[in-house]
Amino acid sequence: MFEREFVVAVGFHEHKKWWRNFRHQPAFVEILHRRHHLSGTAVAIEQNVSETAPRLAVYMQKFRQSARYRGLSFGPDGKVDQEALRRVAESVVIVAIKPSTPGGAKG
Repeated sequence: MFEREFVVAVGFHEHKKWWRNFRHQPAFVEILHRRHHLSGTAVAIEQNVSETAPRLAVYMQKFRQSARYRGLSFGPDGKVDQEALRRVAESVVIVAIKPSTPGGAKG
């Protein structure tokens, strides 16, 4: 679903301003990923559980410490509890970065 996208869960978003640059429309970005410079577009996603929750689920699979910090647990199947995920997703800001450079994000 989001295999060509980087996902940043903005911690303490209410105290940070950088993500607000991507709030109303996608903006051009350049990032360094595994020693490769990539260009693309970034957009902030907030107060949209249907867009935030699936991205947050993927993020939490990769960064389990962040999941525990946010009070999320994993079931025997290795997946995040969906009801808890939806509750957390209501208050999380995600910045989704879609690379336009060949060889962009995978997974």
